[in-house]
Parts: sequence; structure tokens; C-alpha cells
Amino acid sequence: MAGGGGETAQCATAGHGCRVRRPFWHTAGMADLFVYGTLMTPAVMRAVIGRVPGSEPAELPGYRRHRLRGKVYPAVVPESGATVAGRLYHDLTPAEITRLDRYEDAFYRRQPVTVRDAHGREQQAWCYVLPAQARQRLAARPWRQDAFERTALRRYLRGLRRRAPRP
Repeated sequence: MAGGGGETAQCATAGHGCRVRRPFWHTAGMADLFVYGTLMTPAVMRAVIGRVPGSEPAELPGYRRHRLRGKVYPAVVPESGATVAGRLYHDLTPAEITRLDRYEDAFYRRQPVTVRDAHGREQQAWCYVLPAQARQRLAARPWRQDAFERTALRRYLRGLRRRAPRP
């Protein structure tokens, strides 16, 4: 749904229409992104794109978050009746989206999803989703942000700083 300068737009999710607050890709080239894992931590977002965009709490209905086997980060997969809590970042530039695409593992797919913001309004945003053919990568145990920040964040940030070019 590129462009679209209005404040509301139509979207299709799970086979039905909905009203959204605004398109996820704005006419000015800016985009909104729903995150549910390591990128919820401001220091990680800053290490990846060089800043922490404005954000708000949001939910992704119809998906479940799982830890990935052998990794400290999660993935989301469609699951009826489930909801994932996360953050909705606003107004990311095309260059920042490109950096985020490089940051995410190759098995994720960036796709538009419908999220609910903190006020219960629906809107579209980009989200990195694990495709069905990669579901074997899911671990049985859930991923928790507090556990990630307590046990893995420092090492994770050191790794990002070593391999990531500066924005």
C-alpha cells in the first residue's frame, strides 16, 4: 500500500477489511515498523539504524512469538487467536528500512501486517515474519524480552557493534 496521503486507508487482513489510522508507507517515503524482539530494546535499534525513532506499544493479533532454536532472538508466525505485544516504530526512512532488512536474518520476510496501537486503533506496518517453510526453526520455549536484556543484551550489542557499519 505505497503512497496514499490520507489519514485513513483500507487494508485486508485474514480475509476481511478494516479501517486503519494511516498507511504504513507514507507519501513522504517514511514507514512504520512493528517489532517484537530484540529491536524493542532502544540500544539495539540505535546500534542498527543509528537512532531510536518515535514509538508506542502495540499488539499484533493473529500471531504468536516463539524463540528460535539456538538463538537469543524470536520470530513470529501466524496463529489464530494469539496476540503478540511489541512496539510500533514510526517514520522510518527507506535507508533505515534497508539497514533493518540487512540486520534481520535471511529467513525472515518483511511483510505488511495490521497492528493495534495503544489506543486500540488499527493500522498497517511492516513486520519481519518467519515464513511457513522455516517453522522447524522454532523452539518450544517462549522468548521474553526481560530475559534477553538480563542474560544476552551486552554480548549481543558487542556483536552488533563489531560487524555493523555505522549509519
